[in-house]
Amino acid sequence: MNRYSGMGNLTKDAVAKRVKGDNLVVNFTIAINDMDTVTYIDAEVWGKKAEYCLPQLKKGKPVLIDGKMRYNSWKTKDNQTRSRLYCLVDYIKLLKYDLGDKNPEQKKVVPVGSDSDSNVFIEDDAEDYARMDDIPF
Repeated sequence: MNRYSGMGNLTKDAVAKRVKGDNLVVNFTIAINDMDTVTYIDAEVWGKKAEYCLPQLKKGKPVLIDGKMRYNSWKTKDNQTRSRLYCLVDYIKLLKYDLGDKNPEQKKVVPVGSDSDSNVFIEDDAEDYARMDDIPF
């Protein structure tokens, strides 16, 4: 089984490009803050999902991604081997923070959009994802 799910903040604005005609691909990296370490995950979104989410994928925005892990390797012009491990995103949920009065007990991550079309609700865990100040970018 090849599944990856993760929630993190974008490290910079997403980058889009057109490939093989009119196919749109959007690349971005999320930082997952684990209190004592930060894990960076590269991600790639294709097609209609890419068109939908591109305008909203800005530095610092929280997202939830779910997809398959992929591995690419290639040779450079000077014959060095390079590789990349990334998530090919099947599902992406753009989130927003409701920080209230900055009281840790009131911090929540909620889905963007109306409650009627939302099938995801993630309540913030103050121990693991405590303060926006802890994000390393």
